[in-house]
Amino acid sequence: MGTFIVTRPTTEPVSLAEARAHLRLDTTDMDAMLAGYVIAARQYATNYTRNVFLTGTWDVTFDYGWPSRIDFPYTPVQEVMQVSYTDLNNVVQTLSPTEYLLRGASEDSLPYVVPAHGVTWPEVLSIPETIRVRFVAGYGTNPGDVPEAIRTAILLHTELLYDRDSTSRALLESARDALLDPYRVMRL
Repeated sequence: MGTFIVTRPTTEPVSLAEARAHLRLDTTDMDAMLAGYVIAARQYATNYTRNVFLTGTWDVTFDYGWPSRIDFPYTPVQEVMQVSYTDLNNVVQTLSPTEYLLRGASEDSLPYVVPAHGVTWPEVLSIPETIRVRFVAGYGTNPGDVPEAIRTAILLHTELLYDRDSTSRALLESARDALLDPYRVMRL
């Protein structure tokens, strides 16, 4: 299985101004470094929770044949845009949306796609990336669409990366993870 971003969000869930205010920085001298910290903090939160925060378009691919169900690597999934496959004649085909169902998109597990009732998916060519699913995931297009607890956790992780002594580090890590825990999704 491979995962590729097709359309990347144009902003981060936390702005440089918010990070500066959180760290009580009065100047923009550190903005380049701080921008990197915000990205790293968002990446940590994404990996920890298996959530993507701002809406983007993703492809997930499968090699050599259909899995029993198509699991998505991230949540929340807003929609499945397309399920395509390479048929036995080496031609890319697209399933009709009536041939599959999106399940678990609003639950505390990773969403997945299964064949619709009575549908058997077609045979595919046994090659890498023979199946491709394009989907949209994220809470919304604006930072304000992201739950405030996640945004705060990103700020706390940014603070950890910026400069913290070892005494406060453990407290910040604990607070960050406690804020992210309700959004954490585990693969079953």
